[in-house]
Amino acid sequence: MSEARITPILIETRYDDDPDIVSSHVHLVRSLGGPIMNIALGGLGLVLLHTIDSEVLVFFTWANLAIGVIVLLPLSTLDGGVIWSEVLKPKRRK
Repeated sequence: MSEARITPILIETRYDDDPDIVSSHVHLVRSLGGPIMNIALGGLGLVLLHTIDSEVLVFFTWANLAIGVIVLLPLSTLDGGVIWSEVLKPKRRK
């Protein structure tokens, strides 16, 4: 990532590579990173909850799971907007 622009309504990350050249696969992988980590950490928290009784761990677990699901919503300002647009984009024939 070469730049992060943060405005009141949008957080945008910029990369050095040309957006016209970058494949759909690259956009999809970059966008999936955050939600996958949130859901993975939430899953790890669920496993740990069986051995550790902690209110902080309960909050950590449910917050990560909630954020992981919320950012998958198909809104243009979230990762889900990019993910769903790339997944539902018609395949180009070569």
